Amino acid sequence: MIYCNGEFIEDSTPCISVQDRGFLYGDGLFETMRILNGSPVFWKNHFSRFAKGAETLSISLPHSEISLHSLSKNLIEMNSLKQGLLRIQLSRGSGKRGYSTANVKSATLLISTHSLPGTIGIPNKGWALKTSSYRIDETDPLNQVKTCSKLKTIMAMAEAEQGGFDDALMINTKGEVVESTRANLFWMLDGAIHTAPINSGALPGITRSKVIDLCNKEGSSVVETRIQPDDLLKAEGVFATVSTYGLVDIIGLDGQEIPKSPTTTRLSKLYQILLHSTGSL
Repeated sequence: MIYCNGEFIEDSTPCISVQDRGFLYGDGLFETMRILNGSPVFWKNHFSRFAKGAETLSISLPHSEISLHSLSKNLIEMNSLKQGLLRIQLSRGSGKRGYSTANVKSATLLISTHSLPGTIGIPNKGWALKTSSYRIDETDPLNQVKTCSKLKTIMAMAEAEQGGFDDALMINTKGEVVESTRANLFWMLDGAIHTAPINSGALPGITRSKVIDLCNKEGSSVVETRIQPDDLLKAEGVFATVSTYGLVDIIGLDGQEIPKSPTTTRLSKLYQILLHSTGSL
């Protein structure tokens, strides 16, 4: 079952207009979060980013936070899902052909649930990255929004997969490390934990913020640092943070090995404790 514009329906039932701008232009945004024990995890953080993104795109939310949470919980229960993923997608809606947003009808809201990809938790082998030929414009304000316009990310991932890699390293127009196509990145160097600053073009990831909080609580603050891809090869360890898996070791870049770090293992355990103790809000 899915939820689409006021109805719970089978996922095979047509519910999106061919004039919908999310379908035609990627004119919308989405949010993906973990489901644990039948509830969406870190809901308030995800909803806050979702609402801020909708405001940036000037798309009106069709439901309040409480109402959207209730709809999501109902759908999870209908699908009898204890663990998995929840995706909420909002498009501007249907309108006349063209880029103008004038006279666009009410927004389209789609909520769906999904199984976790692969094994639950951290992929044991880690991810090998390939530096992408596609660049992030660090001055683009839409970097802060999980928009449905993901063609650059799709092409970067395809480029990596064609080379036998697990993901792509995205760098900005200044050549600085930003993120992977699906995760924020952290690295251990000179006794400190580092990550790219948001104004380098990185998405303000929910798992990223939780890991930074965990580090602060245990007295090992995270330093926002601008580095070049080659600097990652000098790190004592690199890991990715993503809602789907949590923390994932980065084991290589462009065919060169990166060692696994005990810091990643330690932080991953702390994150899993936090994840399972948080509840739906």
